[in-house]
Amino acid sequence: MRITPRFLLTAALAFTGLSSQVSAIELTGVTNAHDPSAIVREGDTYFYFTTGAGIWYNTSTNLTHWGNSDTVFTAATAPDWIDTQVPENLGNDFWAPDVIRMGDYYYVYYSVSSFGSQQSAIGVVRTPSLLEPEWEDLGPVVTSQESDDDNNDFNAIDPALFEDDDGRVYMTYGSFFGGIALVEIDPQTGLLLNPETEPTRIYAGNFDDIEAPYLIREGDYYYLYFNEGRCCDGLNSTYEIRVAWSENIEGPYTGAYTILENDTGTRHVGPGHVGLLREGSCEYVSTHYYDRQSEGFPRVDILALGYDASGMPFLTRDFTVGECANLSAEEPVEDAPEEEETQEPEEEPAPEPEPATPSSGSSGGGMGSLAWFGLLLLMGLRRTGLPARSE
Repeated sequence: MRITPRFLLTAALAFTGLSSQVSAIELTGVTNAHDPSAIVREGDTYFYFTTGAGIWYNTSTNLTHWGNSDTVFTAATAPDWIDTQVPENLGNDFWAPDVIRMGDYYYVYYSVSSFGSQQSAIGVVRTPSLLEPEWEDLGPVVTSQESDDDNNDFNAIDPALFEDDDGRVYMTYGSFFGGIALVEIDPQTGLLLNPETEPTRIYAGNFDDIEAPYLIREGDYYYLYFNEGRCCDGLNSTYEIRVAWSENIEGPYTGAYTILENDTGTRHVGPGHVGLLREGSCEYVSTHYYDRQSEGFPRVDILALGYDASGMPFLTRDFTVGECANLSAEEPVEDAPEEEETQEPEEEPAPEPEPATPSSGSSGGGMGSLAWFGLLLLMGLRRTGLPARSE
């Protein structure tokens, strides 16, 4: 039976929130994170990267206890090109990284910008091993400038990598301003495959309040996840995660609905920034959230991705690591929402005892920049090499 998007919408948009159940897994150790990357594995060690000074990354051997924090760059090794391309960046402030293995290297893509600005850039660094890294920065992949047409021009932040079934690799990016862009990446170099080709707008634009796109393919459909709402304001953040779909990677993407709500009344508020790890029967999705148990401090979260009988995706915290064969969505909603395609962005910042981690953002809403600056300064007194990000 061929399932159409219209059927999927009416039959399966019932799953728009997580239950109030306590997570079946408890993450411990260094869980500080804002805009975390997808999780990757080398040998018996898992890695995720996150917003922060130098690009923080944490490691685990079981997906539940995280530690051994380090950074890709130090203040001394931060790429020189950033000062020229994004002079308003604080020099060692990297936002919303993502990681992918291509050929013999792990590539980490990162963005540099300043809050509320469209003068931004996405760079890439690679290493043959994450366990024994030898980082080589390859320079900027895409850049953006302040312009008279900033309603339509893309903002070069929030990179997310996607390898299609045919081996072609794409990067989505963007927020606020001109919407979500799609470019093709050369797996041999990590840079643009066709530098002269204009990016393709696949969703939103004209200051729609969305950001942090991430593509996942399941069967014949591409699912575009993104953040909507206001970030970087702790428990007052209005971030939620939405998803739309298309049979074509370039869209159009339709039927957007909320897959992870802003606040379910538990400890998780303002979730954002999807990343995917497929392993065995499990598809693990990493996000961040503002922790009600620690006054809104941003932390990493890991959920399981499943698909209901209609083929629509849902996220759940009710799972066990390594056992994801019988997932079920929680709290079905009786009346499915109407089909819509609007949205809203912003990114964030954040740190705490271990590695600090803030974020991107784009509209400049949420916690004021002075408030975040004060928080980051306080963190800086406790530890050198902070993160800071918002746009």
